[in-house]
Amino acid sequence: MQPEIAYPYGTFVVLLLASIFVLYVYKKVGHKALLWLGLGLLWVGLESLLDGYEASKLLALAGGSWNNLESSYLNSMLALDAVRGVFIILWAAFEVLFAAEILGVERKSVKVYIPAAIIVVGTIWTIALNFSHITPLDKRILISSAGRVLGILVPVALITGAYLLKVYKEIRSTSLLLFGLGFLIHGATLPTYSLAKESGSLALGAWYLLGGIVPALLAAAGAYYLFKESEVVE
Repeated sequence: MQPEIAYPYGTFVVLLLASIFVLYVYKKVGHKALLWLGLGLLWVGLESLLDGYEASKLLALAGGSWNNLESSYLNSMLALDAVRGVFIILWAAFEVLFAAEILGVERKSVKVYIPAAIIVVGTIWTIALNFSHITPLDKRILISSAGRVLGILVPVALITGAYLLKVYKEIRSTSLLLFGLGFLIHGATLPTYSLAKESGSLALGAWYLLGGIVPALLAAAGAYYLFKESEVVE
């Protein structure tokens, strides 16, 4: 199996297991932040699954390049990529919901308006760009991906991670430290995808490791420590 197919499939498995664990801890603790985190991990896990499937279809149909895709397959592949993009947008929105809950933010602008704006703007951007007339196709997909990842997901992940670590310094909560590190590593790794892809399979594997697997494991560990901290409080 090609690395560009195997890596996202492997990442999906880890994200799915992390999501299940976080949702299990949510049932034990009842902390709504873990509900948003668990569902968010599920969304980004499904995105990784579609990432691998899309890569396999592109390799089979067009040698891995959008520019070589026959017109008969074009709309279905563009729709597949758009769905993958929407999953990324949902993950970004759920990051905000998670941060609001775990930090106890009650402002409606943070808990409702910002996630809603992320979903609406990101979805419109993805669909509009994917089905635009920008050529070549590789460039169109690149612009679409850059808008939702660099324009939305990366800033959200970095801001969330930085703020969680800021609060950690004040209250010394291990769970906040782990969550914050996970979001920072995730956000800092994502922009390096093109460089990693051009640098060979090892670099691409490191990108999936740091961008998806390590943050998922840190999220699961953070959920565990949140459970232990809740036991101490009780």
